[in-house]
Amino acid sequence: MSSSPPYLWFSRVCGSGTGFALLSKYWHILVLGALVCLALAARAIDVVDNPRGFFTDEASFGLNAHLILTTAQDEHGEFLPLLFRSFGEFKLPVFVYAEVPFVAIFGRTELAVRLTSAVLGSLSVVTLYLLGREIFRRELPALAAAATLAILPWHIHYSRTGLGDIVALPLFFALAWYLFLRAVREERFLIPAAIALGLVFYTYRGGWVIMPPLLLIMVVVYRQELLRFPRTAKQAVIIFGVMMLPLVSHLLSDNGDRSSQAWIFNLDPEQGTLRLFWDFYKSYFSNSFLFQDADNWKITRHYLPGQGVLYLFQLPLMIIGVAGLLTRFNRRYLLLLALVLLFPMGGALSSTSPISSRTILGSVTAALLTGAGLWMVASTLAAWIRPWGRPAAAAFVGLVAVIALASFGSYVSRYHSEYPAQSAGYWGWQDGPQEIIEYFLAVEGSYDQMYMDGKFNAPAIFFEFYAGDDCVKCAIGGLDRYDPARRQLFALRPENLNDDDFEFTVLDTLFFPDGELAFLFVEITARR
Repeated sequence: MSSSPPYLWFSRVCGSGTGFALLSKYWHILVLGALVCLALAARAIDVVDNPRGFFTDEASFGLNAHLILTTAQDEHGEFLPLLFRSFGEFKLPVFVYAEVPFVAIFGRTELAVRLTSAVLGSLSVVTLYLLGREIFRRELPALAAAATLAILPWHIHYSRTGLGDIVALPLFFALAWYLFLRAVREERFLIPAAIALGLVFYTYRGGWVIMPPLLLIMVVVYRQELLRFPRTAKQAVIIFGVMMLPLVSHLLSDNGDRSSQAWIFNLDPEQGTLRLFWDFYKSYFSNSFLFQDADNWKITRHYLPGQGVLYLFQLPLMIIGVAGLLTRFNRRYLLLLALVLLFPMGGALSSTSPISSRTILGSVTAALLTGAGLWMVASTLAAWIRPWGRPAAAAFVGLVAVIALASFGSYVSRYHSEYPAQSAGYWGWQDGPQEIIEYFLAVEGSYDQMYMDGKFNAPAIFFEFYAGDDCVKCAIGGLDRYDPARRQLFALRPENLNDDDFEFTVLDTLFFPDGELAFLFVEITARR
């Protein structure tokens, strides 16, 4: 199908003035701008209240960004670190530093943390468009891929959370791949490509398994082009190598790393690790994961129950896309086909599968294949159906767009109506700390000690994030901290309030959105 602007016919009918000429020339930029706005709306609307709650890792990212802004140090006093030690692991730096300007504007708030993810997710639409245009050398598949990513559940879900390291990976991955493809044609892109490729490794661990083999394939496939620029290529290799040194040093140290903790080889499967790996790997191509219920681990932080990571309308387009890439084979398509095989590796080599976070590059893969399939069907219709080929192709693209928007609308409706109630509990976003700490601060003059139940992952981080140094009487603890000589207030989960051993007065309650009793604010009046 020709890449002629779809507004060209309108210009011919209505005139050839400056406005129509500009529209014909820059229509793709207008469409891309509209897609970015759509992506941002899908990711930012009601982002503080949905997901309901604020997870430990989100608070950690936000706290460290605040400390970098105000002190240039992390929570452990390290000056502008490349790795942020937190909860016995090390968080990668790209998302933390990306948060700093948002924290500067919105303060140490949930909005600052999650809005960073929403913006990074929306910018991924731009980098994927650039990559798609470089792979396919056509506007239609590039814009179709960008549009798919803009509305894709897999990508939207994490872009609405403070787990922005996951979202940063597709953004920088697409940018790095685009710059590399430009670099094999234009020498001036080699250094930026090397820097972007290095940054990919500092976004999210899910890319660590995929990037080395994919990068090797890229270099081998385009070795002749790279050798045309020996001096710049050598500089690029040195820059990339220097960027890798801190990471390699960290992995070789005895500090431990999250990747080693979640490694498949830590398991002891009866059927053998190789068989388990194959079962894990296959799960990422299953109907259940892709179109029905995403993660099988029922950790609702990672998915909307009853919703796959993709839309069903994408399936035939992706199949056609793969077939088309194989029949129209070239080196750019080879890299995309390699990504189809490689994207599950981050999850298949981990201790839990299927899990959508560690395979987030699958969202890039699926979007590109969807764009490829749409383009190939449209171009076939344009070539085979004469003289109505172009109208037939346009009608097909319009039909897919209508189905896509309907699928997107259904997903958004379910997400905003169902997810807050489904995701607030312990296996979700652990709602409650903000309200508890606000309650504590409001009544702290009446108590010597105030204890929040430890029914969270690393709950102490919430005092630092929400109160800073203001809540000096706040601590983590339960009824084992009872001291009749002190005025104490407890915020406890119902199951941790033992009425066999204590007499107490309930002052207030917190409920999850689904009506479940979440916490009780109690004073202990006596020990039985």
